[in-house]
Amino acid sequence: MTTKLTLTTARVENLPCEPDKQQTIHWDAKTPGFGLRVTSAGARSYIFESRLFGKTLRVTIGDARAWELGRARTEASRLKMLVNEGKDPREVKAEQRQALEARREEAARQDVLFGQAWDAYIQERKPFWSERHFRDHVQHASEGGVARKRGQGLTQAGPLAALRALRLPDLTGPRIAQWCPRRSRTEPPRRLNREPGVEADAAMVDCG
Repeated sequence: MTTKLTLTTARVENLPCEPDKQQTIHWDAKTPGFGLRVTSAGARSYIFESRLFGKTLRVTIGDARAWELGRARTEASRLKMLVNEGKDPREVKAEQRQALEARREEAARQDVLFGQAWDAYIQERKPFWSERHFRDHVQHASEGGVARKRGQGLTQAGPLAALRALRLPDLTGPRIAQWCPRRSRTEPPRRLNREPGVEADAAMVDCG
């Protein structure tokens, strides 16, 4: 027969696991569905148990050393409210985690620079391009300043180099329009060497 008692801080620290059992759950008389699980190894954690659509549902709230008793009771009451609304707390938690990850990924995308995106793009496309076509893409976004392999002097920056430090959200139509006239005044229109079957892409740098 399951017995209940009002959990206190002292009881949480001292309630034992029953002999010859791997775990014992001591149910709280104060908060429905709230209990303390004590394992034979001495681990103590707060849990919540209820029934949803005819099935038993159990959720681990957390380690009793990390959760203050009153806070754990409050969490159990919150979980009970979700169950009363017909919601599975585990599914709600999973949805919240997915939403958080989506926000983090979106925030990370907002911080991606054009140069990073360009480099990742050409590396992904490299297996489908000739070496010359790939080299053209590299050169058009190169920042220059590297000793030439042939001849003397340093390499020049490619036409897309000025955009490398821009965050992708900042790569707007007005910003591109501002960049194009400046490139047109300093050099003639240039295009990458296209190959049969290769799609037109952002590598075209004709602002004329």
